[in-house]
Amino acid sequence: MMRGKLRNHAYLIVPDAHEIEAHLDQPEPLTETDRLAKVLA
Repeated sequence: MMRGKLRNHAYLIVPDAHEIEAHLDQPEPLTETDRLAKVLA
């Protein structure tokens, strides 16, 4: 992100887990806030 003068936008792209590895069980759903925290951790 950059230091925006008026605002900043962060986009979180979440692919469908079954499209990536269809043989795995679907992971538990996360909120957008939880997903962002996981990425930043």
